[in-house]
Amino acid sequence: MIKVSICMGSSCFARGNKENLDAVLRYVEQNQLEKIVDLEISGSLCQDKCISGPNMTVNGMVYSVADCSSAIELIKEACGE
Repeated sequence: MIKVSICMGSSCFARGNKENLDAVLRYVEQNQLEKIVDLEISGSLCQDKCISGPNMTVNGMVYSVADCSSAIELIKEACGE
């Protein structure tokens, strides 16, 4: 199972993770990844890396995400695309 957690703490939220979450969910739906990959996407509270945010975790690895494109690239990589 691929586990993705997108930080929704106040700093990451303000820096764009709301938009990143929306973009990731839209990408997964448009590409029907939920049907071919065991993928769990959730929001989280602070991941304690506020200074480097916005942050998201993919399979236990924390990444600083610059924008929606970066977030989608992480999903693609995790899914083997």
